[in-house]
Amino acid sequence: EVMEKRESTCWDVCIRSVLPEISYTSAERILQERILLAVHKDSWIANRQSVSLRDLEEEIFISLRKGTNLRDLADKRFQAEGFFPQQGFECDTLYILQYMVQGGAGVALWPEQSWGKIGPGSAFDQVRLVPIDLPDFSRSIYMIRSKDTKSMPVVERFCQCIRDYFADLQQYK
Repeated sequence: EVMEKRESTCWDVCIRSVLPEISYTSAERILQERILLAVHKDSWIANRQSVSLRDLEEEIFISLRKGTNLRDLADKRFQAEGFFPQQGFECDTLYILQYMVQGGAGVALWPEQSWGKIGPGSAFDQVRLVPIDLPDFSRSIYMIRSKDTKSMPVVERFCQCIRDYFADLQQYK
């Protein structure tokens, strides 16, 4: 019954970074990306090959608010590692987070590909991404289709455009 209610929503295609609790037969992973640390280019971390959680104990973190998918993923992973970051700022949108890192207000977690280009020549030219020494610290992006749209040609074309976009995104990391 819950499945029927959930699948009868008013959407044809949904793109999410976490699968819903209700399983969908049409869920397809379209991207898997590492979670990196975003720092201002003048940070002592900016030119490192990687950074450990111990290195980050004194850093001020800028985070998305609790309840967002990336924040929940990070909180669970950090807690499992016994790391509790100093939360300096909590934002409602990724745009605020991105511009705060750009301005040097702190460090933040940043998905490697889906948040767009960073560094010289981009809108975030003051930001550098550094890998975190945590194996398999990544997230996936999923495309879910409503059960009622599987055979609609326009939806099929749209889904193929989404697949192509994310395939290109991975190609140009």
